[in-house]
Amino acid sequence: LGHYLTAKWSGMKVTEFFLGFGPRIWSFRRGETEYGIKAIWAGAYVKIIGMNNLDEVDPADEDKTYRAKSYPRRMSVAVAGSTMHFLMALVLAFVALAAIGVQAEADDPEWTGELSEPADIEASYADFADVEFTPGLQELLDAGQTPASAAGLQAGDRLVAADGEEFDDFLDLRTFVRDHPDQTVTFTVERGDETFDQDVTIGGIEQGDDAIGVLGFAREDAREPLGPIDAAQESVTYVGTLMSESVQAIGRFFTPSGLSGFADAVFSPDDAPSSSSIDDDAPAGAGSGDEDRIISIVGATRLGAQATDAEGLIALLNIMVILNVFIGLFNLIPLLPFDGGHVAVGTYERIREIGRGGERYHADLTKMLPVAYAVVLFMVAIGAMALYADIADPINFTG
Repeated sequence: LGHYLTAKWSGMKVTEFFLGFGPRIWSFRRGETEYGIKAIWAGAYVKIIGMNNLDEVDPADEDKTYRAKSYPRRMSVAVAGSTMHFLMALVLAFVALAAIGVQAEADDPEWTGELSEPADIEASYADFADVEFTPGLQELLDAGQTPASAAGLQAGDRLVAADGEEFDDFLDLRTFVRDHPDQTVTFTVERGDETFDQDVTIGGIEQGDDAIGVLGFAREDAREPLGPIDAAQESVTYVGTLMSESVQAIGRFFTPSGLSGFADAVFSPDDAPSSSSIDDDAPAGAGSGDEDRIISIVGATRLGAQATDAEGLIALLNIMVILNVFIGLFNLIPLLPFDGGHVAVGTYERIREIGRGGERYHADLTKMLPVAYAVVLFMVAIGAMALYADIADPINFTG
């Protein structure tokens, strides 16, 4: 839609605007543009005439081609797709903050914990591949208990320390629990005006060679919606942070160590760093540990479904924000056929025009075709590997 609107605004001729790829299912024509739906719903596209010097165009339409327009107009079309992704991320973040709100701080005196039901724990991991509860945890769940309830913890308790280690916020508590599966620890508990120590045996969940702890004790979901101005400011800050993190993740991925690590995760998952979980506040493509991993549409759909089951609409919106930011940035890689490649070609042409006294210059795309084909083949290979990894060694949402 972004490419379509900017192309129309720039006076370019758009001949097709389709949702999906492959065989045409349904379409209609209005004016010079054919609109419709194709069979493979893995994206959408807009066809603009005269995108490069190889496109043959009716001479009568030459002034409506992409290549005939000024540099600013060409750049507005080239970056419009990524711009729409960033706008969608901002809107989704604003909706999440203004309609649902932010979680109360864990160190707020009004913050309280709440107990999970055994069914909640079982449901949270029901769709995870190759997940097993350790015998101790399974026995508790079968008896209608969780590690927290079995230890006598109550709704409203606050867990402020474990084995003498104080928690600055709830995330510290969550990390501690996840790192201590099947271990008995002593929690310092605040209950009203009373503070006491309580021994608790943390349950364990296994997936392959990995294990995480589970307690059945959660932060009370007390969220406070932000006002429009605060929500807008926080949305910009959050999306900006995600953009920075995603650029770093993309940079790490396209290094020899990043690519070899990804290949190891696909072909030798037992020897590769763990990639079986993802937090809802991690940048897209970031797995657990230090590994960055590209996910396919299968992985993205799986994460979205698990996030909704585990934490509701707020987690789903957050993952959608992350994915939009990541896809928008990824599409700006300065190589054809990405939009960033069109930006790079257009900028090169503009630089050559300055050296020619402003005379129009068109880059010869035939010289760039080998690179473009190589990029397409490389990305197809990466996509196929990501799809295989998401099926064989799926990334799971952990909240």
